[in-house]
Amino acid sequence: MGARSLAFPAISACIFGYPSDEATRVIAAAIRTWADAKPTVFDEIRLVGFDSAITDLFQAGLDATA
Repeated sequence: MGARSLAFPAISACIFGYPSDEATRVIAAAIRTWADAKPTVFDEIRLVGFDSAITDLFQAGLDATA
């Protein structure tokens, strides 16, 4: 495809009773692990929260895996 960026929205990641903090932590950790293993695939990966609370949780998840 030639895409150099990826946006990963938190659609359905924090519903149906699954804890938001765990969902965002798992997503952030999985993306960080993948990106570290394949650093040249994308120039940018965005984790997209639907509100500031989810965005903050994504940031905390990324910070925890740094």
